[in-house]
Amino acid sequence: MRAFLILMIICSTLPIYTEEVLSTRPVVIAPRRIEAKSVDVSGRSVVARSEKPAGAETDESKALLLMAFRRGSIRLTDGTQKQLMALGIRPGQRLRVFGFGDPDHSDAERIANLRARVVASYLREKIGQLSIEIHWSEKPHRNHAGIGAILEGEK
Repeated sequence: MRAFLILMIICSTLPIYTEEVLSTRPVVIAPRRIEAKSVDVSGRSVVARSEKPAGAETDESKALLLMAFRRGSIRLTDGTQKQLMALGIRPGQRLRVFGFGDPDHSDAERIANLRARVVASYLREKIGQLSIEIHWSEKPHRNHAGIGAILEGEK
């Protein structure tokens, strides 16, 4: 009993001698990238759209990277992430990302939209402030059927 009482006295006096240190650095609370495991691709709408986005054409001469995705997937593979980082993209660089849907998929337009947004989100997280245009099409790319996204920019 005496040992317990001494332990309680010691534990109750510890907070008196501690000091709270507040940081002068701002705290940034950033959301998870949209490809995080907690996002359910099949059950949530991403963007409320009143009209179809204008279809933009890709420029093969400016293509930096062609990215393949598994059918119905929006997750960047480790290899694709390494390739994106190896491109040497600098903050402030102007880029265009095109997302493409899977053939005969019921949700192809939304998957294409998410693929483009995942690439843009990953680049902004890893590199910083970038000027990125996002385009998507529910149809597969006409020249590269297995490609889920294309990143364009100045080489």
